[in-house]
Amino acid sequence: MKTPLKFAKEMKKMMSEMPLEDISVSLLCQKLNVQRQTFYYHFHSLYDLILEVFLNEKIDGIQNVKTVEQLISKLYGYYKDNKAFIDASIESSSKDLFQEFIFNNIHQVLTKLMSLTQLAKKISILDRRAIIRFYAFSFTNCFIHYLSNHKNKNLKDLLNNFKFIKDDFLEYSCKCVLENKK
Repeated sequence: MKTPLKFAKEMKKMMSEMPLEDISVSLLCQKLNVQRQTFYYHFHSLYDLILEVFLNEKIDGIQNVKTVEQLISKLYGYYKDNKAFIDASIESSSKDLFQEFIFNNIHQVLTKLMSLTQLAKKISILDRRAIIRFYAFSFTNCFIHYLSNHKNKNLKDLLNNFKFIKDDFLEYSCKCVLENKK
């Protein structure tokens, strides 16, 4: 395993066990039995390392999502598999890195779903991008808000936060854009 991946794996493990504020480069290097210079050869800071973690993370099966319920279920599954690490990220100054990770995953799914929408071909690419960004920000903020504010997290409650979204929401949004252009 390459050194940056070893650092990322250990950082993820350590954040699952203690607050980010208690983790230092020295402690991380001690756990990996490497010199501090090795860390600084690859990273500028612990936040740079956390960014590396999120850049290399994958949400299993998210590329096959076709509905909002499937999307939220995949995100929740990722959360459950990485609960301690994500909770530590949300409670620390690395929250924005997790938020960006979730946003990027949602954005990719929505971009794919938009390409499958018939009315999308009738609106400009700028309008399509605006719709995707709007929903990606909305879904991301709802998801992060839920994780940040609910003690007893479960998929059913999380899905209830998205129940107002119908499966044809992108088609409907494109239709609204077309009607406003008339």
